[in-house]
Amino acid sequence: GPSTVQTCVREVSYAVVLLLKPLYLRLPNEKELENMVRIFRTRWGFPHCIGALDSLHIPIHPPLRLSADYCNGQGWHSILTQATVDGLGQFWDVSTAFPGSMENSAVLESSSLWVLAKEGRLCPNPPKHFMGKAQKYVLLGDATYPLQDWILKPYQEDENLTQRQLQFNYRLKRAHSVIENAFLRLKARWQILLKCDDCSLELLPTLVLACCILHNVCEAHDNPFNEEWLEGAEPTELPKPCQPPPAAMEDGRAEQVRELMCQYFESCGE
Repeated sequence: GPSTVQTCVREVSYAVVLLLKPLYLRLPNEKELENMVRIFRTRWGFPHCIGALDSLHIPIHPPLRLSADYCNGQGWHSILTQATVDGLGQFWDVSTAFPGSMENSAVLESSSLWVLAKEGRLCPNPPKHFMGKAQKYVLLGDATYPLQDWILKPYQEDENLTQRQLQFNYRLKRAHSVIENAFLRLKARWQILLKCDDCSLELLPTLVLACCILHNVCEAHDNPFNEEWLEGAEPTELPKPCQPPPAAMEDGRAEQVRELMCQYFESCGE
């Protein structure tokens, strides 16, 4: 019956996380980071980058007493997962089970990724040089993330953007699509994530983490992916909440990093 299925899902999820997480979802070492930079540069045309950052809202039915906490900006209930992928679309950092009412910037600040970045563990010490300057490796986010010297996001579209800024936005959005595609493939393979009605809130973090790990296992071993699965994943995608970060989280120095990137793309002549 249903309780037997839930027990099986629980046991498999915990086993996957316990046994496979150390192998398939962990912080890259310095040599692996260098390889990730190379892949983002060659595959996506974006330099000095180790990952694309985004969030995934997973629809749930929370207990009535928690309804407000899990109601997101679009008016539906969800848990929020923050994830970072490499240039091959494999997850290397996942923080999950945040209530859907939280904004991406607040989730980021509460996540282990924020701590790692602030401790300088996402780049070599001292940082590698880029365009003649010592510069931390960067992650690519969308407009919901704060601009940092290690997180880049597009220039606001409503500004009078220069040609080089438009080029930067194009390059960033193209490279950022790697995580959008990873989320699609994740949901297509593990369609339990399309609606976690039958899962307890206590199990959900482990279940989501297990699905991300199994995604990496499949991608790393080139397991066949049936494109027809995407048909099941895409139509159920509800409008994603999109709340810009508070101005206080923005790092003024990061504007110089965006400018360096603009110079780089201009010098490429592509």
